[in-house]
Parts: sequence; C-alpha cells; structure tokens
Amino acid sequence: MNTFPSDPNWPTVTVVSRPGDLEPRWRDDAAVVGSAVFAAMRPDRLIPAWIVLMLLRLLGAVGHAAGIGERMLPGNPIDAWRLWREGRPATIDAAASDPLGGLLHGVLLVVGGMALVMLSAVLVRLDAERLGRDRDLPTWAGLRWAIASWRRLVGAVLLPPVLAFLLSVPAILLALPTRVPVLDVVVAVLWIVPLVPAFAGALLGVAWLVSLPFIVPAAACEGGDPVETTVRVASLLRRRFPRTLAMVTVAIASGLVAWLLVAGVAVTTVGLASIGLGESSAPSVWSFPTLAGSAAEAGTSGGEDPGIAARVIDWWHAGVMSLAFAWALGFVLLASGRILLVVRRVADRLPFDDLGEPGPE
Repeated sequence: MNTFPSDPNWPTVTVVSRPGDLEPRWRDDAAVVGSAVFAAMRPDRLIPAWIVLMLLRLLGAVGHAAGIGERMLPGNPIDAWRLWREGRPATIDAAASDPLGGLLHGVLLVVGGMALVMLSAVLVRLDAERLGRDRDLPTWAGLRWAIASWRRLVGAVLLPPVLAFLLSVPAILLALPTRVPVLDVVVAVLWIVPLVPAFAGALLGVAWLVSLPFIVPAAACEGGDPVETTVRVASLLRRRFPRTLAMVTVAIASGLVAWLLVAGVAVTTVGLASIGLGESSAPSVWSFPTLAGSAAEAGTSGGEDPGIAARVIDWWHAGVMSLAFAWALGFVLLASGRILLVVRRVADRLPFDDLGEPGPE
C-alpha cells in the first residue's frame, strides 16, 4: 500500500488558483438548465407529468363545483366600496347554501393538493437522481419515496404560511380589547409585544413567497424541516440573484422554442389525422383542448351516430394535445429543479449528487 513519504525534504506542489476559476461556468449551468427540454420528453417523465396535469384539471373542476371563483360581485368597484362601508357583504359565496358539500369539496382539494405536491416532487427527485448520480430509477420507486416522506414534502409548501399566520395571532387577539375605552391605552402601551412575533411571521411569509417557485424542488432535493428549507432557498436566491435570473431567462427562452416545436407536432398530428373528417381548422396551440369540438360538428358517414363517434374522436385529439401540455408542465418542474441545483452548486459548493437522504431506492 502506498503511503505519503515522511521525509520532510520531500517536494510539495501547491496549486494556487483564483476563486472564480473554481466556480462552474455560466454556459455550463445554462446547458444543464436548457437540457431539461429533452429530459421532459422522456416517457418516464412525460407520463407522471400527464398525471399531474390531469390532477390539476380535476382540482380545478372540484374547486369550480365548490364555488371557488363563482362569486357574485357588484357591477363596479364604487358599488363594492359603498356596500363595504354600509356593513353589507360585497360578495355572495355560491357554496354557502351547502356547507356539507363545501366541506367535502374542501377535503378533496386538500387531499388532491397533497397528491399534486408529492407527484411534482417525484418528478424533480427522479431527474435529480439521473443528473447527479446517474441513476435511472423507476417511477414506482419515486412514488414509494414520496409516500414515505409526505410530511416533509407537503409541510414545505403548507407549513410556512400557516406558521406565519399563527405568529400574527397574538396581534389579532390583543387588538380586540381596543374597543374598550380604558383598555385601549393599555393595549397601545403593550403593542410592542405582539409586533415581535408578527415581524417574524412577516419575514417567514416573504421568504416563502420568494422561494415558492423552487419550494417543491428544494423539498425534493434537500433534507431538513420545512421552515429551514424555505429560509435556505430564499437565502440562495438572494446570494446568487444574477445567476438565478440568468438561468430563469435561459429556461424561459429554451422552453418557448421547444414549446413551439412540441405544440407544432401535436397540432400537425391532429390536423393531418382530421383531414378525412372534413375539419376546417386545427386545434389552438395556446388553449387547452376540449372534448367537444369541430369533429362533433363535422359528423361521420356510414349510418353511425355522429354524436358518439365524434366525441370519441375528440377524446383522442384531446389526449394528443394534453401530452403537449404535460410536457410543458414537466419542463417547468424539471427546469426549476435544475436551476436550484446549479445555484446551490455555485453558492454552497454542493455537487449535484449531494441530495437529501433517504432517497428513492
């Protein structure tokens, strides 16, 4: 076994370099972020992204059924201000007449949101494993890992805003006695007491908002508690803001170019397949496909029911178009994860294979 010689006269070579020479080059980081375009096209990334997209649509349908976004507002802001000054409600909740149904929809939204966060974390973590450790893990391994780590993954998204609100509760409670003539002076003197936790809650809330685009990748690629993850991501963005902004610009530019190609392929596929149906126009690139479109209007021949046949064809067309939107969603998730990895490598000298443990197996 070779050992280092103990002779003090043995020559020693010291390599001296500038700190900037040890940092990854900008073009290398841009290549890592831009390659997310092709990573999102892999079937083992595209299929989970499609499931996430369908879950988003399902949550949107549940939220619509619960009355979210279905509120009756006054005709203009002046009327809304007048109603508020008069103490009358300016909005009418569409689900207020069915509290049990609203509760059920709320439970479905919470459970669906948790599943959405876990599936998104699976996509990011599997891509990080492939990028940093050169491991192609199956999707089922990522799902088992997400189920085992669901508290940390969901807590990274939900716990910071909840904690920020709880820190502001003392100020809300202490403000209640201000309506009493004598106690309002005492509350005014002691008002500095609830300002301290409220200030901490404000800092945590701002850090959560700043790190929100990267909070799921951070929870998937790092360990630690949710508050620590939020503060760490906000600190990384503050310390390396120019590089973060440059990488986001690269992701947007490469994503737009790739979206034109992906959407063009999807639209051309549907358009060429619809020539025999007599359709006059191809589906739109920028709008999500519907399940009842021009095929239903064109009809079919052969004595079959044109309504049923046309709707089945529209289902197939919507499936093809949904793959393009699934690619776009997967690219956003993978690009955000890669941006976090490259910024972390520059700021903290952490390699790509330094991921949170335990990981998927």
